[in-house]
Amino acid sequence: MGDHEETFNLSYWRAVRATVDGVPFMDAFYERFLSQSSEIAEMFAATDFDTQKQMLLISLVHVASFDPVHGPDATMIRLARRHRELGISPRSYGLWLDSLLDAVKTHDPEYSEDVRESWQRVLTPGVEFMISEGSK
Repeated sequence: MGDHEETFNLSYWRAVRATVDGVPFMDAFYERFLSQSSEIAEMFAATDFDTQKQMLLISLVHVASFDPVHGPDATMIRLARRHRELGISPRSYGLWLDSLLDAVKTHDPEYSEDVRESWQRVLTPGVEFMISEGSK
């Protein structure tokens, strides 16, 4: 495992377990993400957030595990197809990642620029795959 992957993994577990000012990590992420645009807020208007947060925890692991050399696993393909069916725009993925990184900054007590870079580097290939699949 490379340094970025290890840093990401350690930070992931610190962040998802953290509560800051009474706000758990996933709630902090969704507060940020939904405030990014009315389009995003509308997409989530009828969402069961307890289920959504659990799905995101699992999805993050798959996105982080994506290896462009070996290609997507079946779960990443299903995830990409579902997002394409929902009409997720490429811009939304950037807002998603920015919101996620902002939540990591507040919820990982060991946050640093190295942590941010690791999240960015680990998640970007999977995000780029999702964007490319959405444009098909």
